[in-house]
Amino acid sequence: MFPLIDLHQDLLLHIKERSLFDGNWQTDLSLNTRANVRAVVATAFPYIPGGDFFHSSVNDLIEDYIDKYNEITKEKGSDWKIILNVEDLKGSVLDSGKRGIIISVEGMNKFDGTAEDWNMLNRWHEKGLRSIGMLWNDSNSLGGGALEPGMGLTPLGEEVISWAESKGIIIDLAHMNRKTFRESLSVIKKPAFVSHANSDTLCPSERNCDDDQLKLVAESGGVVGVFCGVKFLETEKQKASIYSVVEHIKYIKNLIGVEHIGIGTDFGGLINGTPKGLSSVADIPDLWKALTEYDFSEKDIELISFGNAFRVFKSHLSSGAV
Repeated sequence: MFPLIDLHQDLLLHIKERSLFDGNWQTDLSLNTRANVRAVVATAFPYIPGGDFFHSSVNDLIEDYIDKYNEITKEKGSDWKIILNVEDLKGSVLDSGKRGIIISVEGMNKFDGTAEDWNMLNRWHEKGLRSIGMLWNDSNSLGGGALEPGMGLTPLGEEVISWAESKGIIIDLAHMNRKTFRESLSVIKKPAFVSHANSDTLCPSERNCDDDQLKLVAESGGVVGVFCGVKFLETEKQKASIYSVVEHIKYIKNLIGVEHIGIGTDFGGLINGTPKGLSSVADIPDLWKALTEYDFSEKDIELISFGNAFRVFKSHLSSGAV
């Protein structure tokens, strides 16, 4: 079975906020193990009942999630660890050590650049934060979100990018509007990382990447994670299936090459349902079978499942103990 680096899961959200989902489990640690997930970018997503993502408690919720990921991996008998550096990544993905969690923040809506904010961010880094999605749909002090197309990257957003790169933290371009996406890439010195986005050509949406964005990802040597959000796979979401995922992979391959495609399932956060034939991370082996039906080679699938993501993460993460 092919190993997988899943570029995006709302792992703890799915476990803690069951009322948001139907009875089906999209992800948990056991399902990830069954699917041979060797590393997962797992979010600290601050869900607030009522949808106030600028609530005063947002940062406390994020830190609670970061702490919980650390607790999970330290439990007796755990087969999981927090990935902090290149050596940890290699151990999880290539050397069959413990499976790895890359802690990610999705949405920096309560970051205003105060001394307290920077101290908080440094503390999160010490606790294992290794990926930052500055935006989650709405605009904030760092830049423009996908739902608001006019605003671009702010000077504070540029500061956060520079700080993150100095700390070995990956900046995630998902959920940015196109202007902020492009302006961020002009600042980022390393390969682009888009954790979960599909082709805007196949399914028009501000959350998907247009052809120019995909070409910029390729020019940087980066990777985009095709994902399972039904609204972003098909214009009529009820038609979304495992083959819709394959079609997006095929389109992106033909446009920019297989070397720039990964999988960022978004399992754990799919409140609008899942594609037919791909209802949880445990179904990922069926995606590899579907790709072979479309004449993807074993080497292609290895690149998509882990090779491309490993290359990009290796270029971002620091070496040695932190």
